[in-house]
Amino acid sequence: MIIEKKKSNKILYIKHNSINKYFSKIQKVNSQNKNILSKIDIKLWNRTIYKAKKEKAYFKIIFILLLILFVFDLHSKSMKHSILLLSSYGIDYLNNFLSQFNIDKRFDIYIHYDKETKADIDKGKQIINSNIKYFNYKYKSPRFSLGMVKAMFELLSQAYKRGAYDYYHFFSESCYLVKPIEQFYKFFLINKGNSYVQYGLSKYFSYKNKTNILYKGSQWMTLHNSLVKEIIKRKPLFTKYIEEIQKTTNYKIRNGAYDEFIFQHIIASDICQNNPDSFKKYKVINKNLRFIRWRNCKKEYCPNFLNITNVSEKESDYIKKNFFIIRKINFKDKNAIKLINKLKYLSSF
Repeated sequence: MIIEKKKSNKILYIKHNSINKYFSKIQKVNSQNKNILSKIDIKLWNRTIYKAKKEKAYFKIIFILLLILFVFDLHSKSMKHSILLLSSYGIDYLNNFLSQFNIDKRFDIYIHYDKETKADIDKGKQIINSNIKYFNYKYKSPRFSLGMVKAMFELLSQAYKRGAYDYYHFFSESCYLVKPIEQFYKFFLINKGNSYVQYGLSKYFSYKNKTNILYKGSQWMTLHNSLVKEIIKRKPLFTKYIEEIQKTTNYKIRNGAYDEFIFQHIIASDICQNNPDSFKKYKVINKNLRFIRWRNCKKEYCPNFLNITNVSEKESDYIKKNFFIIRKINFKDKNAIKLINKLKYLSSF
């Protein structure tokens, strides 16, 4: 490193090829965040170095340099998220959901569009989002069906194959963020490595062989890359897992509800081997960060559509403290949009 002292203003100038290259690299990485580098007061930095040298405290120069380089390196590393969207309501609903992540380059979109609703596409309706990396309508994917599970595996496989993502989030277009997207992003930055999967012992299914355990939970989950890697390894065993679910004594309930069993079965029974220590090892947290209110729908439970008229103040406060997403929301319902705006406003404080 060469340090030169210019007498005119008594400011030290630093010349070092490796540092110049480093800052060039950071500037390139942060081309989308120009404000980071633009805020550097170079003169202040040089004056600090000069003062340190004047006091003959050379170690302070090195410390300040390392600290600044560390801070810039931290800012330059951004997490990448993939949004895995199972869409079945039509392109108007789809576009409304996508507007939550539009333009933000930290979020790539992978969409499976229900084959039965692809008529919208045939009519020439356009999908509005610049971050879409994959779009297909390979399967009929009604709720509880094998087609739904195949669509989930398809999205997860495509995202894993195409990019090194930190997180993979399953959504439908009736899911809405109720906190600013920056809070959503920072939460996973702080809790990096955790996967959020709701699971529990099934109330509906039991194996004839009682030594086996079957888990059930919400299909709407958030998976870290380390756990996705283990799931993708087991994709060839997909048929085996389905057969295991079909061996249950009361299999006829809700046609198997595969989408609420298959990932929980793979994660809890296979990857973690029903072992609490393994759940800790893979950082599997038993929650899904999504607020869903269930109600009786004839012979089964189903999610309630939420709006400003059926969510109390107490419930709003509970959502604000514990969740990032609510479902189900009908964007054509003005009262539902009022609820979203209210929750986002509360979360801004």
